[in-house]
Amino acid sequence: MIHLLLAIAFVESSFNPMALGDNGEALGLLQIHKVVVDDVNRIYGKDFKYHDRLDPFKSMRIFDLYTKHWLPKAKRNGATDMMDEEIIARIWNGGPNGWKKDSTIDYWHKVAKYLHSGR
Repeated sequence: MIHLLLAIAFVESSFNPMALGDNGEALGLLQIHKVVVDDVNRIYGKDFKYHDRLDPFKSMRIFDLYTKHWLPKAKRNGATDMMDEEIIARIWNGGPNGWKKDSTIDYWHKVAKYLHSGR
């Protein structure tokens, strides 16, 4: 899954760990919102801080935990006709139910373009 993570980091921030997006609401390499940090802390009993979003290693760990939790739930709830990479990317872009939102399709295409470009 490292290739997917790199593709998402490219799309989200062009690999900039200090990136600010969504009017300062999304931070870091993977453009993490506070709600994602809160979810990971609640689900796993972790103690990530909001500023951890600016640490590339911690943000990758947050991404990993968040997507490992929501991917199986999406698959149990009907996301069976998509590759895992698409489900994960669309969840990352649109939240736990992002895999079924039309608004995340273009995002997936951007990620897939990078993922399949061989970079």
